[in-house]
Order: sequence, then structure tokens, then C-alpha cells
Amino acid sequence: MESILPSRKNKQPRSKHDQLLETARELVSRHGVRRVTVEEICRKASVSKVTFYKYYPNKQAIVWRILDDMVEYGIARFNEIIGMDISFEEKLRLIIQVKMEESAKYSEDFLEELIHADPDLMHHFWEKAIAAQSMTMDFFRQAQKDGELRTDMNPDFLQFMMDHVQDLIQDPRLQKILPSKLDLIRELINFWFYGLLPPGGPR
Repeated sequence: MESILPSRKNKQPRSKHDQLLETARELVSRHGVRRVTVEEICRKASVSKVTFYKYYPNKQAIVWRILDDMVEYGIARFNEIIGMDISFEEKLRLIIQVKMEESAKYSEDFLEELIHADPDLMHHFWEKAIAAQSMTMDFFRQAQKDGELRTDMNPDFLQFMMDHVQDLIQDPRLQKILPSKLDLIRELINFWFYGLLPPGGPR
């Protein structure tokens, strides 16, 4: 199940700032914010602390940038999918796939820390996340008007389920059943669309 959308990684030579940001993203997504230090980011990125402080006054500032990028990247991919000349079902499948793929990149520690982050950071993050969610809701409501989505489907319920795919991907019980994240994402997407019934069965 290869993604047909372009990767976020740029094959062009990275600047010092890009090295810092990409390294910080990889470290905090894997280990969480508290465990990662400025020194570790600089060491892994092969840049000096002077260079770090040239761009960011502290670790919190680069975490804010990472969260901004997470949301903006998600919005960009969403808009890219919506603009494709494909059916609603194919668009929805891709949206779910991308959401699961992105969620799978972040550790449970990182996501748990977001829940308990300082109030200013959470307010900033949720303002952006809510704006992104409203775009998804508009997409669902328009699909209902066009007859592409069940009229008895509650869009708020659908949004809630999409927001909690991370809980499923990180569930250790499910990981034991499907250790491969690629297989896990595939099974979750198929369950979204087909449930327990065989293709072509009763709706």
C-alpha cells in the first residue's frame, strides 16, 4: 500500500536549519519532548549550539515549529487529495491512509506529552488543529449533499473516529496481532470501508 503522494523529505541538500529541524522532529517524535535536549539535537544534527540559538531561543520554540509543521503538512496533503480527479471513496481512503501513516510516525510518549503540555502550547496547537478539522467536516458535509456519503452518517462521529486512529495504531494488543504497521494500517482502512461484510454484501 504505497502512498501515491510525495514524501515530506526533500532530496535537495539540507541547510543547517533544515538539519536542526528534521533532527529535532525525529528525536521528539521517537522519544518525546522531555527526554530530548538541545545538546542531543545539535549532536545528532552535526551543528553547534550557537547555530541552534541562532534560529531558536530554546527547545520549546523548536517544538512549537514542529507542531506547526505537523498541522500545516497535514492540511497541505488534505488539500492535495481533495484536488485530485478521483472518486469520493478514493479520496476518503487516501485521507485515512495519510492520517494513519502520519500518526504511526509519532511515539506514544510524544503524543502523551502533547496532552499534558503547557497551556500556551496546547492552545496554539489546538487552534490550528480545529481549523484543520473544520476543513474535513466541510468535505464530509459536501459529500453528503452530493450523495457520496450516507445521509444517516453523523459527520461528527466520522471525525471523532478519524481523530482516534492513533489510539488503535499504538494499542499494544493490536500490535501483537499485526506487528507490521503497514499491515495494521491496511487492515484498519479495509475495516473502515467494508466492516465485517464481504465486498458486494448487504449495505
